[in-house]
Amino acid sequence: MKKRDLIIIAGVLAVALIAFGVFHLMNSQSSGLMLRVSQNGEVIRTLPLSQNHTETITSDLGSNTIAIKDRSARVESADCDNQVCVHSPAIQSPGETIACLPHRLILEIIQEP
Repeated sequence: MKKRDLIIIAGVLAVALIAFGVFHLMNSQSSGLMLRVSQNGEVIRTLPLSQNHTETITSDLGSNTIAIKDRSARVESADCDNQVCVHSPAIQSPGETIACLPHRLILEIIQEP
């Protein structure tokens, strides 16, 4: 390898590290993060992650108890058969989701507009 090749590689690595750092910094800031709750494709709740909250969402398909605690959200209980949503880990970063397919319920972390 020539010296010029090493300089190009170092430059690309530096840009990649800076981009990763900026992305990580932006996603780690939990202020302004919201939990968007959708059912049947419609947004039914938007709740701030900064406030602890527990709520049961009930529809003709069933019920799910969602909880926001310590800036993360999870499904505490559900009356569906498979319980995948209950066993899903808590979510706290933009883009993370939990789905309860039998109840057509989606929890998603979003950045406050």
